[in-house]
Amino acid sequence: WAAAASALRRKRMATAVASSSLSSSSISVTPAEVKKLRRVLDEREKELEATWKQVEELESLNTSLQDTVADLQAQIRGERAPQVLIDLRADNVRLRKEKAGLLRENQDLCDQIASSLENEGEKVAGLISDSSLADQELKKRI
Repeated sequence: WAAAASALRRKRMATAVASSSLSSSSISVTPAEVKKLRRVLDEREKELEATWKQVEELESLNTSLQDTVADLQAQIRGERAPQVLIDLRADNVRLRKEKAGLLRENQDLCDQIASSLENEGEKVAGLISDSSLADQELKKRI
């Protein structure tokens, strides 16, 4: 999941760079386009924050599951009961599968957000290009 987090950070930085280059360039952009871009960026930022909250929840759940496994292992050492050992192994397998599923789900969410941010970056680049062409056309007319 660290790789997904790194990819999300890179996408967020790329979006920020595109946004700052848009605001600092000499290209004339209408206030409506700026407002639309800011709204899209705000929406993506909210989605990103929601995903990070989910990541934190998954990490918390993972920690809780690890604590439960550790407690059960401590009980096994104390009891040495074969049935408890079998039950704990089954629980451990189930918990590992659940953890793997949660990590896959988290990765899917991270990939979706990264893809969404990439698409928005492409839209920003398209708007910049369109604006530049319109600016050149206006200069020709003047």
